[in-house]
Order: sequence, then C-alpha cells, then structure tokens
Amino acid sequence: MRWYAGLLILGLLLTGSVRGSSAQTIALGAQFGAPTGVALNIETSRGIYDALAAWDLGSFLFIQGHQWVLYGPLYPEQPRDISYFTGPGAVLGIRVHERSSDVVVGLSGNFGLRYKLQRVAFFFQLTPRLELLPATRADIGGGIGFLYDIQ
Repeated sequence: MRWYAGLLILGLLLTGSVRGSSAQTIALGAQFGAPTGVALNIETSRGIYDALAAWDLGSFLFIQGHQWVLYGPLYPEQPRDISYFTGPGAVLGIRVHERSSDVVVGLSGNFGLRYKLQRVAFFFQLTPRLELLPATRADIGGGIGFLYDIQ
C-alpha cells in the first residue's frame, strides 16, 4: 500500500512541473527492452517531459520521469527528424522479493535518440538509475520504442 502513495507523489510532481504551460503535443506509446512499459511524452512551451510506467524482469514495477534539458537536431543542417535528448529525472517503484517488497526511490538520467515521422516517433534510450532508498544501488536500463501523437 505504501508504494501507491509514492507513485501518486511522483505523478503529482510530474504534472506540477508541466502545469502553467499548455501542452503542445502529447504522445503515448511503448518501450521494449529492460525495462518494458508504457511511455508518455509531453511537449510544452516550457520544455519536454517524458514518463515511463514499466516493469523489469517481473520483480520491479516503477515509474520514472525526466525533463529534457538538452535536445535538438542530431545534424543541425538537417531537418529535426533525427534528434538527441538528455535530462535528469526521478524513479519511484516497488521491488518485489519472495516474501516481502521494498519501496524504491531514486534519481535517474535519460540519454537517447528520436526519429520523428509526422505523428509517430521512434526512439532509443539509455537510462542510468541511482536508487537511494531502501539502499543505494546503481542500475542501467534502456530500450527502443515508439510514440504516437494523440494531441
């Protein structure tokens, strides 16, 4: 039950960071890899934000969110079809053990490439995570995925 509260707090933080700026584009899709999950991308006048609700090998269910602080065309002389992105974020989840579970809180980063075709984008990303609670642990995730503009 405790982890529901943590997921709610992360959701409120993510929505609070985009509040006050109208969403120009909202995209929903999926990521396949380690972890696999549902991906969300919100572009506003104040920046670009991403979130991933994911599961990793059946024992770790989490939500991570990032704000892209560096992003732009991979080749400046080309159109913005292929772009890079990177930014800091947070991770909140629950790690399930055989007889117990732990709430996990930590920091994460996001590094990737995105190829956009009209309303569909394909991406590759790496996401290093530093779990701070219940114990310090470093991990790296990543995958490939797609996003479809729904707004």
